[in-house]
Amino acid sequence: MLLVSGAAPAHAERAGEPACKIIAMAEAAFVQRCDRQLRSFALSMPGTERTAAREHSNKFKFICRPGFCQGEPEIWGWFIHPGMWRGGKQDESAIFNIVAELAGWKLLKSEQHYQSIFIPACKPSAVTLAGLQGKMTCYEMKAAETALFTVVAVVADAEVGFVVCFQSADLKNVQDFAVDSLGRFALERGQGDSTLERWFR
Repeated sequence: MLLVSGAAPAHAERAGEPACKIIAMAEAAFVQRCDRQLRSFALSMPGTERTAAREHSNKFKFICRPGFCQGEPEIWGWFIHPGMWRGGKQDESAIFNIVAELAGWKLLKSEQHYQSIFIPACKPSAVTLAGLQGKMTCYEMKAAETALFTVVAVVADAEVGFVVCFQSADLKNVQDFAVDSLGRFALERGQGDSTLERWFR
């Protein structure tokens, strides 16, 4: 899992901050221990028909109740260590590299293959999502005779970062939907003493 990988303490040490470790995850939320402090982060889409669900490992999705959201793009994402984004160039190549890492393309050594079919389809633009700043761009993914378009937003601050993806078979549809959805995300933060960790055992 990326958030608890060996890279996370290294980022923290360089920034002069305590190393943090994930101790619990659910839906689009997690709790981490940083020295003697607990921090929690929960991403949601209040006021919409979408609720967060955990797909596997660090990946989450925002799914709709049955009968709602027909024709709308799919939404999913991952939490990342903020240093993955803030410590890089924050351009299209950085976005692709983060997605390749999270999607397992690098692990499977298929990064070059996906680079040939996951093609940039628009220029990166600055965005704010759930109060965090970053960049958003879009890709066309061709497979056989079909094509899917994915808008990818990567945002981070000093404490947390995440990637949110929107996918549809229509480029304009997914671009418009992604832009309209930016203001619908909310990030709830919490903190407390690490003695509360006993409740997770």
